[in-house]
Amino acid sequence: MKSILLVIALFLTANFSVAQDYLGTWSFQSIDTASLDEEIPEETITTLSAVFQFLKVTINPDETFEISMMGQSDSGSYTVDGDQLLLGPSSEKFTVKENGLAQLQMGNARLLLSKGAIDVPAKKYILKDDYEPIAFTAKQLVGKWKSLEVKASAIEESPEMTETMLATLETEFNEDFSASFGALGFTQELIWSQGDADGILLLGIEGSEPKTYEINFVDESHLMMTLVKTGTILYLKKQ
Repeated sequence: MKSILLVIALFLTANFSVAQDYLGTWSFQSIDTASLDEEIPEETITTLSAVFQFLKVTINPDETFEISMMGQSDSGSYTVDGDQLLLGPSSEKFTVKENGLAQLQMGNARLLLSKGAIDVPAKKYILKDDYEPIAFTAKQLVGKWKSLEVKASAIEESPEMTETMLATLETEFNEDFSASFGALGFTQELIWSQGDADGILLLGIEGSEPKTYEINFVDESHLMMTLVKTGTILYLKKQ
């Protein structure tokens, strides 16, 4: 009987210690490219990193967890399965690695998280809070563009959600002044035109009030534009 109780005690202690290692708040650090079965383009890594940059997971001692991203949060319970935690009804795997980082599997994504508050990396391309508009020609905008970086203004209703959504932005300006504007799998068909003042781009749904953008930089490969109403800045690369 004593040996059986000892085995049970060791089992419970082992599971408890695993959970103890995981307790606390973990924040997104990077995509775990080393665990991928095949190499993916650097641009895809950049986009995915921008999408998950505000991801945060908190593991509580009462077998519950909270996860937040894009300004939204959710919670649930977890179970201990060997050296990993299974989060929520979808049993997303959360494992602490030997290097002190944790790996979270969300669908096909493998994410590395570090313990502590979110440390959002500095912007690589958008280095200021505002830029002056510049004169541009319609021909310079024609083509397909994809988001490289976003700097959401603090006056946005949810800066985190804005940056996450626009990180996936793909837009196309056509010679007939039609345009498409797509993010997170949703695409809008729009029209565009140049404003009366230099550096102004008008973009919106036909028959409705367009949004006003300032063009801050454009050449044959890159475009920077600012949404005038909020001050959110987009930096895009030509496809």
